[in-house]
Amino acid sequence: MTDDDTKPDLPLRLDEQLVMTPQMHLTIRLLSTPTRALAAMIAEWHEIHPGTIAELELGEVDPYDERERELAAEEGFEPFFYFDEEPLPQLGADVWVFGDPPRARINGRILPRLKAIFDDAAMTRSAADIRQASWLVRGLRQRARAYERFVAAAIDLRPELATAPDPSAIEPVSPSALAGAVGMHESVIRRVAAVCRFQTPHGVMRFVAGDQGLGFARA
Repeated sequence: MTDDDTKPDLPLRLDEQLVMTPQMHLTIRLLSTPTRALAAMIAEWHEIHPGTIAELELGEVDPYDERERELAAEEGFEPFFYFDEEPLPQLGADVWVFGDPPRARINGRILPRLKAIFDDAAMTRSAADIRQASWLVRGLRQRARAYERFVAAAIDLRPELATAPDPSAIEPVSPSALAGAVGMHESVIRRVAAVCRFQTPHGVMRFVAGDQGLGFARA
């Protein structure tokens, strides 16, 4: 794994991409895939690229976490980590919204935690397979980070989302406003909104696309 493989991901702006690379295709697919469907996607990956990825073992340090801490200390940003606590009853949402003031944290308990395999057996595999395994692991982390930032931006723009029993009464937010807040292209914002779910003390919420922008509803 090279240093470039573990650097924090830059905001996904499709309008700045001259070529849709295989890595970008994978990133878009992951962002558009509901969490409940990730297991099937990863199983398909195992069949096509056997031996290239494995689940992190209990207590095993994620190599991305270690590199993230190093870069955060060097460059002065807040590191990203999967959030494994359960501040609310576990209902399977992608992002927790909790606290006062409210904050958004990715629900690490429901996400696959993988590592790319770099061992002697890797010498028998193609460089492309090894590279793509790194893309998949990094893409899953980028997806988690993007979901967390997306929900955090929605809460910043509509703070009442964190406490409203009925989110459908809250004014919709424009995808362009979210895109500007998160640093993503608007088309990516719409893809994430279609599948992302967040949980507040009042239950699991979803985004609803409409003429006035992205509204909110109970899931």
